[in-house]
Order: sequence, then C-alpha cells, then structure tokens
Amino acid sequence: MSHTNVKCDWLNGNQRFLDKSGNVIFYIDGVNRSLVIPSGATFTCASLDLDTTEMGLLDGATAGSLTASKVVTRRADQGIPFQTAVVAATGSTQGTGAAMTKDLNLVTGANATTCVVLPTAVVGMKIRVVNTVTSAALPVFPATGAAINGGSANAAFTMGPARAATFICTALLTWYVEAIAAATATVAELNYVAGLTPGTQAASKAVVPNSDVNIGVVKATELHIGATGAEAQVTATPAQLNLLAGSIGGLAAVIAAALGGSHSIVKTDAATDTLVAAHATKDRAVLAFVVVDETYAIGTGTLPTVELGEDDTIDKWMAHTVLDTEAAGTVLVFAGTNTATKKIIATSTAAVGDATGGCTITVIAIPTT
Repeated sequence: MSHTNVKCDWLNGNQRFLDKSGNVIFYIDGVNRSLVIPSGATFTCASLDLDTTEMGLLDGATAGSLTASKVVTRRADQGIPFQTAVVAATGSTQGTGAAMTKDLNLVTGANATTCVVLPTAVVGMKIRVVNTVTSAALPVFPATGAAINGGSANAAFTMGPARAATFICTALLTWYVEAIAAATATVAELNYVAGLTPGTQAASKAVVPNSDVNIGVVKATELHIGATGAEAQVTATPAQLNLLAGSIGGLAAVIAAALGGSHSIVKTDAATDTLVAAHATKDRAVLAFVVVDETYAIGTGTLPTVELGEDDTIDKWMAHTVLDTEAAGTVLVFAGTNTATKKIIATSTAAVGDATGGCTITVIAIPTT
C-alpha cells in the first residue's frame, strides 16, 4: 500500500503498523485478539495521552485492592483500601523496636517497655497504630531524626492501653498524633466530665473549680484537717458544726460551748493570752482566723509581733514574722491539730517607736475523737 508517514505489513500472522523509519507503532495480535503497543510508542485518544509505562500502571489493578506498582482505586463504598499488618512490639529503644511498614498496624505484646518504630517520614503519610493490649502502654518511636507532636527528636510518644492513634507526617521529620492516644481513661471515665459546669456539682460527674477556685457545695462522709500526712479527722456532729451558723452569733455560740475562743491584740500588748483552754484527753482540729485590724508598718521603730500556737510550741501555726507587712482588712486562715492537755495561745510583743499593727484572732477547736 502507498504511504507517507505510516505503512503496514504482516509478520507471523499479525498485522503491523510502522512509521516511515520502520519502527512499530502498534500491531494486531490475531491469536490473542489484542492490540499491542510496544515500548516507546504513545497511545493518544482525544485528550488522553498515556505512554505504555503509564498504561501498565492500570493493567492488573483491581478496584478496592492494593497491588504493588499498580493504580489504587476506591472500593464500591467509596473507601480507599490500605495495607494492614499485625506487629509484635519488641526491644525498648528506637534502634530495637519493631518496624511498622503498613498503613494500619495492629500491635501486640506491649508491656510499657517493648515498642514500635514509625517508617521514614514522608509528607502526607498517615500511619494508623492500634495498641491491642488492654493492660500496658505502648511507646511509639519516630524514625531516626524525626519528632512527634513537637517533642524532642527521636523521643517516643506513649500510647495508653487499648488505644488507637493516627500519626500524620506534616513536614520533613515531623509527625503529629491525630487521636488522644496517650489517655488511659475509659469511655465511662471520660463521661464523668461530659456536661459538667465548673463550680457546680452533679451526680456521677467530676468536680472542677470555677474561675474563683470555688467548687460549690461539698458533701462528705468524713472531714480531715491538717498538713499532708498529719491530718486529723473532725468528729464533731452536724449540730455542733451548725453552731457556726449566723456569722458572729454563730462564733459566739461556738465559744460559749467551749469549742473556741477569740482575742484582740493591739500594738502595745506584750503577753501570752489563752485563746482556748486545754482539753484533758483529746486532740482537737483547729481552725484559726486572723483579721488584721491595723496595718503592720515598721516606721522608724520595731514592729509588734504575734505568734499563734500551743504550750511548748508557741508558733505552731503562725510565726512571728507572718504579719510583718499585712494591711488592715487582711484575713489569714490557719489549720492544724492541737495536742491534748495543751492550751491554744497567742504570744505578743509590743511595738517600739512609731511602728503599728494589731489583729483579732478567733480559734475553733473541735475534738477529733
């Protein structure tokens, strides 16, 4: 046949189409009923322009499945397939941990020491990790030089027991965790904070102070007061505690019931005053309120001092320097335990020169047994 740029011939029963230089453009394989485009040729259909290498990426691809070196297509439900592997946590360091190479990694064998290692970070990569162990945390290391959640390079991120997380690479050597993977709280425990209002209590909910550090009403079966490790239980009945109701009148009732005492100290006082007499057999929980009546200012003289304590330990609750710079109107509160057989006392020294200062001390002392 005549030709200018294209000619054809027959070879081994197949019809070939060649360019003017004799190179095969394509041929029709009559035996296999196929159109064959050899390497180096290009198949063009309207705006479609694929070479044979690109067409090879489609050959053998299956929708919803992953095949090496083939195009990935969505499943019928529009989901994108991914590779899954079961990985046994090993070692204890970045160099000895088990390598994760798949999209979804179901990790077994975590014991809070054994670990896994993320692949080399590639921007856009997402690695899903599931700690299948319900009783132990799982350290997850980045590959060498990378960091997780803005932490130190090569430092592990620890996932809680029975937790899942997605690690996302956002930049070179940079991973971020998409899930709350380090939390160890269960769903039921997390529900304790759902719907709570700071400063307000609700049944079966956590308690969170409001902006004034107020937690509202407190209901307790026991009340313990004192320094950590040395708390004393308050055993007074509700009726006894209700003697405090009514502010000043309540305090007067407490004092009248021999459960407290009050005394004012001016700058000229120099004495030891008994606030509450000793109890013969019982220790007592103590709450002491110190109200500054006159600002403590040294002027050109010497400050008056006040200590609050008990026999043999006169500064048990308030040392002599506590009021040195306090202004009028300041209220200080102290708590502790008064030892049986010892009086609760205030010890004062007088001001010298033009120094000023004065206070009123009110003490409540309730037997703890």
